[in-house]
Amino acid sequence: MIVTVTLNPCVDRTLFVAGLRVHDTNRVTQTEIDAGGKGLNLSRVATRLGAKTVALGFLGGEAGDYVRLRLAQEGVPERCTPIAAPTRTNVSIESGDGPPTTLNEPGPSILPAEFGALRAELTTQAETGEWVVFAGSVPPSLPRTVIADLARCAHEAGCRVMVDADGEVMQHAMGECLDFIKPNRSEAERLLGRSLPEIGDVAAAAQELHQRLVAQGSDLGLVVISLGADGAVMTSPRGTWHGLPIPVEARSTIGSGDSMVAGILTALTSGLSESEALRYGLAAGAATAMTSGSDIGQRADFDALLPQARVQPLS
Repeated sequence: MIVTVTLNPCVDRTLFVAGLRVHDTNRVTQTEIDAGGKGLNLSRVATRLGAKTVALGFLGGEAGDYVRLRLAQEGVPERCTPIAAPTRTNVSIESGDGPPTTLNEPGPSILPAEFGALRAELTTQAETGEWVVFAGSVPPSLPRTVIADLARCAHEAGCRVMVDADGEVMQHAMGECLDFIKPNRSEAERLLGRSLPEIGDVAAAAQELHQRLVAQGSDLGLVVISLGADGAVMTSPRGTWHGLPIPVEARSTIGSGDSMVAGILTALTSGLSESEALRYGLAAGAATAMTSGSDIGQRADFDALLPQARVQPLS
């Protein structure tokens, strides 16, 4: 089972306009509303791919009720902790002339009793899970060490741990025994303090990060660096591979990285190899890139794309 932990979920509201005019009136041509948050996206995609999963996180207010409703409609099991403060709403403006303009709220205040309840639920779920995934941002009321602390808790319960975060939160988490990380190119550059312009540079970076995870005690140390239109690079104890991009018409990249992780973990929990898991990740990420706004990939699109997913070994 894949346990996802989303400490700062949201309602995603996407507004479509015909060109964004700053300091002027803009006419919205279409609006899309969906549940958001990296871990929730992962659980939703994993459910569509047939994996067993449960979503944990903090949900409050009408926005939190909406997120619960969306998860229930999609058959995604959740054990989210109720909180007094309302779940945040994030707004994306799709103007048709480049990447979306995003307006992200910081997130709610989490009370000590609420955090304790989530921690207890995590311990319970980790005792029977295979993977615990911590993904996304952290509410401002929680310390930047919170994912590192919860990762330690999950490991003590006997679960493998995956973290998809950035900045100071990720730096702290890297001090724990992590089994899987998936930075994008920019995040990997921040982790290592250098630019990674070529595939060879990315491969060397993945291998270096792999060694860091192994040094912390992981027997897997799986590293995937996602590269958008250039695919992804994966390193495991069995080698390094370049996952080639699948040619699709990308309508929105929101959720593509979460979908890639969902595909990889679905394959790994099914007993497939790391290189085959990368193929699953490529197909799941591309399926989501084909959707508009904050929507996520459909199983039929994943099935159609999987035969096109190719990986090649790197030295």
